[in-house]
Amino acid sequence: MKRNIFKRTFIACAAFMVFAIPGAKAQGLWDAYRFSAQNPDGTARSVAMGNAFTALGGDMGSIWLNPAGSAVNNFNEASITPALTLANSSTVYAGTSTKDDRTNFNIANIGYLGSVNIDPVGIRSISFGLVFNRMKDFSSAQSARGHAVGSSWLQAVAMQCQGIDKSVLESDNAFYTDAPWNGVLAYKTFLIDPLPDSDCDYFAATENLDHLTREIYLASPVDQFYHSYQRGYHYEADLNCSMNIDNIVYLGANIGLQTLYYKQSNDYTEMPTDKLACESKLSAFTQSFSQRTVGSGVNFKVGVICTPIPELRFGASIQTPTWMWLTEDSEMGMSSSFSDGDAYHKWSPLQSFDYRLRSPFKWNVGAALTIAKMAVISVDYQMEDYSTMKLSDRNNNTSLFDYENALIKDYCTSRSVFRAGAEVTFPENISVRAGYQNYSTGVKKEYAGVEDNFSIGSLGIGWASPSGFFIDATYQRYLTKQEEVFSLYDMPDAPGGHTEWGRSKIYLTLGFRF
Repeated sequence: MKRNIFKRTFIACAAFMVFAIPGAKAQGLWDAYRFSAQNPDGTARSVAMGNAFTALGGDMGSIWLNPAGSAVNNFNEASITPALTLANSSTVYAGTSTKDDRTNFNIANIGYLGSVNIDPVGIRSISFGLVFNRMKDFSSAQSARGHAVGSSWLQAVAMQCQGIDKSVLESDNAFYTDAPWNGVLAYKTFLIDPLPDSDCDYFAATENLDHLTREIYLASPVDQFYHSYQRGYHYEADLNCSMNIDNIVYLGANIGLQTLYYKQSNDYTEMPTDKLACESKLSAFTQSFSQRTVGSGVNFKVGVICTPIPELRFGASIQTPTWMWLTEDSEMGMSSSFSDGDAYHKWSPLQSFDYRLRSPFKWNVGAALTIAKMAVISVDYQMEDYSTMKLSDRNNNTSLFDYENALIKDYCTSRSVFRAGAEVTFPENISVRAGYQNYSTGVKKEYAGVEDNFSIGSLGIGWASPSGFFIDATYQRYLTKQEEVFSLYDMPDAPGGHTEWGRSKIYLTLGFRF
């Protein structure tokens, strides 16, 4: 690609280059959605039945969904559910296919439920418990590689710095100015340079300058490599209390205490295929970006289960918004190497920001049917409105986030969740289970990308001994692959990419009732 140095136009770099702007809040719509939209785990039994337990109750995995579920059984229970997450991705970028995967071992659910008998009539028992449940698993990995003929990532950086005096980029305080961090790092590692007759116009190390025609052109096609991975968790600890009224009505309430950890790391490498063609003698460069978010939150939930007849149950629960306090740290690095042996490396200062997030209000309804005391069918419906999310600073002042909160209202919408499950128990106390979940997107269709509609299927088996010990195992698989179309930088000839994500999980519950 050729471009005349007197006819440049500014191009705002896309994808992860947006994080290069100092003072710009990465805490926006997509972070709010990422930390609010959950896909909870549970026990192996509840997951096997699609977590359709709003009306069913009676399982450690139902407490996060309906607090009244702990009152259904009148015994004490302790259990733990380790899980294995298998995440994979398949990317086609610039015509080249790349696969990546990430495996994560975690605890999906652990807790204790106790029951105290009160009276044979009226309030028959009171139950209480503490249950930890994994509300979201952030594990994923993505890789892309390809060959670009007409453009370079560094070209976009050079154009992004147009109009910024070189004295700003080379100063010790460059990171605290309005200059983009990508540009500052590229300048300090000799990946962009000012034109010979200008102090505020730049060309990239992947470009050559024709001094006769005054044109800048890509010196050589470039090989491009991109890798991104995410890891982290979102847990909720539910302090639960419930009561059983005449084995007909069950009431419960939770105080939910949440903890969150999220880490994202990106690396982008580019190298000319013909290094001798570059007047800069560039061999390769790598840009790195890292973001970490930690935080905590609190919510409250109440629920009810009614059994008008022993074979039929109805359930409902409502949850307040979760009020979250979050801290985000981010930093960026750049390294360069040249064929004459020179090499440079520079990191930006660590940027830290505290903010608050209010997630949506949620409600659930469900029904469960018992057939011949050996089979159960259960269905659930959940609704949450993501346009009601709100960001604010640490002092709960929303004025700093007026733009982001306006985007949330415009871009987001209500998300519905449908869950269904079935269980058949044989005389040998062996149970087989199946479940299905469907999540609609909480983002309006014209803006939806990776967070699109998806479905999940599950199969499980369990065995319970007369002594109270039980063991359950479940395999869960995402039936719909999430997709994303992307570009790593914004240039007319920038290659495009397409990624599909797949995910499956294995759960094992060990427990004892007494």
